[in-house]
Amino acid sequence: MKSLINLLVLIISVWCSLVSAEEPKLRIVTADEPPFQYLNSGEERGYSMVIMKDALKNSGLDKIRIEFLPWARAYNTALNEKNILFFSVSKTKAREKLFNWCCKVFKMKYYLFKLKENNAVKIASLDDAKNYRTSVWIQDIKHQFLMEKGFTKFYTVRNDIQSLKMLLAKRVDIIPFNMLSVRYYMSQLNQDYSLLATAFELKEMETNTYFVFSNSTNKEVVEQFVKGFNQTINSDIYLNIETLYDKKNI
Repeated sequence: MKSLINLLVLIISVWCSLVSAEEPKLRIVTADEPPFQYLNSGEERGYSMVIMKDALKNSGLDKIRIEFLPWARAYNTALNEKNILFFSVSKTKAREKLFNWCCKVFKMKYYLFKLKENNAVKIASLDDAKNYRTSVWIQDIKHQFLMEKGFTKFYTVRNDIQSLKMLLAKRVDIIPFNMLSVRYYMSQLNQDYSLLATAFELKEMETNTYFVFSNSTNKEVVEQFVKGFNQTINSDIYLNIETLYDKKNI
């Protein structure tokens, strides 16, 4: 009898070790990119993070830890490994075949913003906008786009929030921003978003951001997540995401 018990203990031990050695069902990676996903004193926050966490809960995958990695490492992990969920990623023609673009999150529209009280700024075209002092984060996508369009009156800074501070201080006339980010940064500065106005829409910069899977991810896992994601997208959490940020709840 004792031998039988010992044998059963051995079988259970081997089985447990095999289970623990299995590949994880899914690995979730991201990069620190406020206001979409970022860490604040160790707490996971951001527009995309709120949506991701709710989608994981709806799909029964909320026990999986979200890993913050440097952007290049997170991108290459999703590109080269299987069973990877990566967020958030802008879709481009060059990336179309690299990932499974299952879950569109935000349409990113970019605008030139001005102070609402500044009636002197009147822009009907990009050529008009070139006449105004413009603050940009040096060498980011917005800076590069405006340079390609012939803008020269730049005041370059090291991040987006500095551009916004320049505008609020009336040191520049316009700044390029997407709507989600500008609302977030105004909130961080304890400023009312109503102080700003859109002066011109940069339609050529419009893009979409996605939650993506590596191409070799198990189809059942993808379907499981997509089902939960669709519940989130059709819920009040998604529909009211900007309002939540205005109230500093995220």
